[in-house]
Amino acid sequence: MFRLFAAAALIALMPSVYAQEVVLKLHHPLPTSSTAHKKVLQPWCDKIAAESKGRIKCQIFPSMQLGGTAPQLYDQVKDGVVDLTWTIPNYSAGRFPLIEVFELPFMEQDAEGASKAVWTYVEQHDSAEFKDVKPLAFHLHGGGQFHMIKKPIVKRADLQGLKVRAPTRQTNKFIAALGAAVLAAANWPESREPVLIVGHQPTLGMVASFLLSGEEAYWSIRKGAVWWMSNRAKEDGASVVLKSVQSADFL
Repeated sequence: MFRLFAAAALIALMPSVYAQEVVLKLHHPLPTSSTAHKKVLQPWCDKIAAESKGRIKCQIFPSMQLGGTAPQLYDQVKDGVVDLTWTIPNYSAGRFPLIEVFELPFMEQDAEGASKAVWTYVEQHDSAEFKDVKPLAFHLHGGGQFHMIKKPIVKRADLQGLKVRAPTRQTNKFIAALGAAVLAAANWPESREPVLIVGHQPTLGMVASFLLSGEEAYWSIRKGAVWWMSNRAKEDGASVVLKSVQSADFL
């Protein structure tokens, strides 16, 4: 999975404001205990303040403190709501399709080399996807791994029937092809008991869209919300009915 560190194009320092104090609002979805906050964003802001002798400062808002959801962070920078953001482009799955090539399996050998490659790729071939902002950095983490509670995954057959959460649509497709499917694992719709699916985006949005529209899309589901659906069997086939949606505020 790759990350984007972007800035609103309008914050480029012009001569007329060069001597003034500048405070940049940096908004991101992670807690202050996260590695990205502690090892990247906070040190970067400290370095800017030190090298500008306090003229340029960051005001960091972690954990989505300014409101909205993680998929909206790119637009918050584009629209000038904030000055800087650190986010994952494919929180808005399908919006940046060209750069998704770096999410394909076996595309990287190490995070350092792949991070350099994605920067070069954007500069030479994919600048149009990010034309509304000023990208400051792209980076990837190392190869993903399966984190299991009990049984380790050592071969393809070990994935059969497991409920696996993946962070992006490409990895979801890859894992589904290997044999792990959310709805199949939950025994929907054959189960005679209520089925509860708990997870994160984009998996939950994909499940909801598939059940209600018949096609897998990347719907945004608010954190903590509960969607209650029912499967109804008819003579001409089955259909899924959305009975209730409750946000976390009312639970």
